Amino acid sequence: MKISFLEFDDETRKRFWRKVNVGTGNKCWEWDAGKTGWGYGSFRYRGKIFPSHRISWSLYFEEDIPCEKIILHTCDNPGCVNPNHLRVGTHKDNVKDRVAKGRSAVGERNGRSKCTESDIVLIREMYESGEYNKSQISRLFSIDDRTTRKILNREIWTHI
Repeated sequence: MKISFLEFDDETRKRFWRKVNVGTGNKCWEWDAGKTGWGYGSFRYRGKIFPSHRISWSLYFEEDIPCEKIILHTCDNPGCVNPNHLRVGTHKDNVKDRVAKGRSAVGERNGRSKCTESDIVLIREMYESGEYNKSQISRLFSIDDRTTRKILNREIWTHI
């Protein structure tokens, strides 16, 4: 069953807004109650926990959020519930935003990466020299052939 935050009674609305530290001007409105490990506010309603930024957007703009949509923060502050810092979007929009702002775990920041940026430069130099083939490079760097091919074709590590 989908819950419409617009159906909140007055007491629930008051309880929600009491947990918000409204800043002045166009500053973030901080959620002052429970938060997730990622810093997003959470609000309990009818025994369930909901993201506070979704509730804020819905209450302020007096609209339900379509099921396939999410609420994005333009301020990049997960604890912010200022409706003017929130917008409706898709998961794809969220990924594009994260990449554009340099917050993606690419390259060495990716915890699963076996290579460093200097390794990538060296891999490409080795291959371009003609002295090493893809298989040799894969063995030297302990990466599989598919990864080596993607590095050389600039399908991954595109920022190098």
